[in-house]
Amino acid sequence: MLTFFYNLRCPDTVSYDWATATLRDSTTGTTSTLLPHVCANNSGWTAISASLTGGDTYTLTLVSHDDGFAGDPTYTLSGWSTSGSTSISSAAHGGGFSGVAGAATATNGDSTISQTFTPGAGASQVSVWYSNVCHDTVTFDWVKVTLTDNSATSTTVLVPNTCSSSTAWTMASGPVVPGHSYTLTLLNHDDNLAGDPTFTRFDDITLT
Repeated sequence: MLTFFYNLRCPDTVSYDWATATLRDSTTGTTSTLLPHVCANNSGWTAISASLTGGDTYTLTLVSHDDGFAGDPTYTLSGWSTSGSTSISSAAHGGGFSGVAGAATATNGDSTISQTFTPGAGASQVSVWYSNVCHDTVTFDWVKVTLTDNSATSTTVLVPNTCSSSTAWTMASGPVVPGHSYTLTLLNHDDNLAGDPTFTRFDDITLT
């Protein structure tokens, strides 16, 4: 069984903005629509489930479509847990939005975005793009990305404590074992000094 949650913010209409989700069984060549085109200003966290066939390879595709109109931006959150100060940004690596940990004003301590997942057959790597905006030093402010293998009780640091003011998008990746449970944690730390707030955008997290 596959289950995921989504939270849709769509102040437009489904003619222009929407979320949709499809599940393709690459083994049989069939595609199921788990979430048809839908637009709701605040759907709340909603669960979607689908049955799976053991041994088959699947691709889950989550789409958030926005028509680019400034007055009614649409975005969808799916399956992520957050803590501290987090938000959505229209500055993205790919698509229209990215997740942000920290803020353009000073925040106190750690802000995190995380998800627990289990790679299917054929998966070997998880990757994430990040853009760190840090005007302090790594002693006080930083971005850090970790991948915890809950099945093997081990943690890999994909991005060590880093402070960069370049804002360039950078990819980090790490190996995964199909069938293991993993938690990917995207962390931004800020020392709450008003003169040099630090935040990090995260985008295009993929499992291949």
